[in-house]
Amino acid sequence: MEPVVTVDWLSERLNDLSVRVLDACWYMPVHQRNNHADHRAVRIPGARFFDIDGIAADPVTARGLPHMLPSEQGFAAAMDALGITNDTTVVLYDHLGIFSAPRAWWTFKVFGHDKWVIRPLGSSSVFVCLCVCVFVYMFICLYVYMFLFL
Repeated sequence: MEPVVTVDWLSERLNDLSVRVLDACWYMPVHQRNNHADHRAVRIPGARFFDIDGIAADPVTARGLPHMLPSEQGFAAAMDALGITNDTTVVLYDHLGIFSAPRAWWTFKVFGHDKWVIRPLGSSSVFVCLCVCVFVYMFICLYVYMFLFL
């Protein structure tokens, strides 16, 4: 399965019970947008909201840093609430084309869920999407290494 899918691929699978579409929108404060409101207003039919901040580690566990990975139990509980199992193919997207979906992808990757795809919205090309995903993954790995070992 290709890591980036087309509108046609997704439209053929919207009613497939083994596919779950997740809106992983998240914004920087400078965007002055509300991810919950955007999800309610505009979303792919049947999409559920993947709340990056909602499933992030609590401030104590995260040593006061925002957006840290949840515990394994926290991630499992969030996936149960979204109806996602190890056999579910997860389709991730966000409202800026390709901004926060790679962060959600990385979270799934860390916890060993390998059945995922990204659906870029707007005019993002597959090449740009893959480059962003690789860059985000490398940046986060470097950040985690520096945080843990330096």
